[in-house]
Amino acid sequence: MLAGRAGKGELVFAQSIDPWGNTVFNRLQISSLLEDLDTLREGASTEEQAALVEVEKLARRALEKMHHYLKFCGD
Repeated sequence: MLAGRAGKGELVFAQSIDPWGNTVFNRLQISSLLEDLDTLREGASTEEQAALVEVEKLARRALEKMHHYLKFCGD
């Protein structure tokens, strides 16, 4: 997992994404998650960076309106 490559303590919320279960972020948490995405982008492959850009787009859309969430569905 991409978040596993970051140094311990570098990520606030990205490290809490459960690859096997569901993880939901609210508006307050998404702001910190966006910072984590910037951290993850450093050293990521081209393919990983493209995926991070797509996640960032979804996160920013969730911030646009009240009661919108960003949900990750695990395996």
